[in-house]
Order: sequence, then structure tokens, then C-alpha cells
Amino acid sequence: MGVDKLLKDYAAGVRDFRGIDLSHADLHEQVLSHADFRRANLVGANLEGTVLFRANLREAKFQHANLSSADCRRANLIGANLKNAKLVGCLLDEAGMRSVDLSHANLQRAHLSDVNLSEAIVDHADLTEAILQDANLTRSKFMESTFTSANMERAVLTNAILGGAVLEHANLTDAILHGASFEEANLSYAILNRVKATGVNFMNAGLREAELRNASLMWTSFRGANLEKANLYRSKLHWTNFGEADLTEAVLMSAELDDANFYNASMKGALMPQ
Repeated sequence: MGVDKLLKDYAAGVRDFRGIDLSHADLHEQVLSHADFRRANLVGANLEGTVLFRANLREAKFQHANLSSADCRRANLIGANLKNAKLVGCLLDEAGMRSVDLSHANLQRAHLSDVNLSEAIVDHADLTEAILQDANLTRSKFMESTFTSANMERAVLTNAILGGAVLEHANLTDAILHGASFEEANLSYAILNRVKATGVNFMNAGLREAELRNASLMWTSFRGANLEKANLYRSKLHWTNFGEADLTEAVLMSAELDDANFYNASMKGALMPQ
């Protein structure tokens, strides 16, 4: 089926386009709300500015497709393949994106509030300035992905893997991080105030001047991490491992440090509880 036939059928009220082959098709700025594109082939398609509100895109193929500025709010993208796709400024709020493949995708400034992005593969993706407020990122992989200046307030990252990721200036206020791994990630200047983070791995991570006030970080490992000038005021740090970490000029005033480990940590100028 060609693009002209598709648009004619859609205008006539047809919504079922399951399994259609639209690879490399030009559908930019078309309105295809509520359409059913389950398992469709949209590889390399141009969907820039296209309205796919509440569309069923389950298990569809979007490798190398352009969905910049597309409206995919509340769409069903479960199991879709978006590897190497361009989604700059794409609206994905409240979309179902469980188990999607977004590796190497460009999601700069994308809107992903309230999205279900659990169990997804998002390695090497660019989420610079993306909005992920209240997003469910449980058990997803973000190896070496970029979240610079992203808004991740109240996001759930339980058991997520963010090894080597860049989260400079990211806002994770009130996020849930239980069991997540940020090993060798860069969280310099990030805001993690009031996070709930039991058993998190921050080994060798960069947290220079990060804000971690009133955070719950029990049973967490900061072994070898750079926490220079980090602010951990009034945080709960029971059984937390700061072995070989750099806490130069860090603020730990009023923090709860029962059974915390500071073996070989650099503490020069650190402000400790009285």
C-alpha cells in the first residue's frame, strides 16, 4: 500500500493498517491519530511532525526513522524497535514503551512524562534536556547514554543500569533509585535531593558538587566516587560505603552515618556531623 492509498483510506475512516510496509515513506505532518500500525514496517520513514496520538504502534519497526516533533502521546509502542531513530522534541507523554529498543536514538528535548519505559534498551542514546518527570524506567538499560540537564523528577529507576551515563546538571529530585547502578556515571552538579536509593551502586561515579540533601542512601556504595563539594546535608547514609571516595569539602552536616565506611576516603575540608 502506498502513502496516497493509506491517507485516502484513513480519511474514509479506516484505522487498521496492521503489518503495513511503509519503509522510507514520507508521512511528515500527517494526522494518523488512533491508527493501528501494529508490527508495521516504518524503517527509515519520515514522520516528522506527524500526529500519532493514541496510535497502536506495538512491535512496529522504526529503525533510522525520523519522528522529530511527532505527537505520540498515549501511543502504544510496547516492543517497538526505535534503534537509531530521531525523536528530537517528540511528544511521548504517557506512552506505553515497555521493552522498546531505543539504543543510539536521539531523544534530545523529548517529552516523556509519565511514560512507561520499563525493561527497555536505551544504550548510547541522547536524552539531553529530555523531560522524564514521573517516568517508569524500572529495569531499563541506559549504558553510556546522555541525560545532560534532563528533568527526571520523581522518575522510578529501580534496578535500572546507567553505567557510564552522563547526567550532568540532571534533576532527579524525589526519584526512586533502589538497586540502580550508576557505576562510572557522571552526575556532576546533578540534583538528587530527597531520592530514595537503597543499595545503589555509585562506584567510581563523578558527583562533584551534586546536591543530595535529605536523601535516603542506605546500603549504597560510593566506593572510589568523586563527591568533591557534594552536599549530603541531613541524608540517611547508614551502612553506606565511602571507601577511597573523594569527599573534599563535602557537606555531611546532620547526616546519619551509622556504620558508614570511610576507609581511605579523602575528607579534607569536609563538614561532618557535630
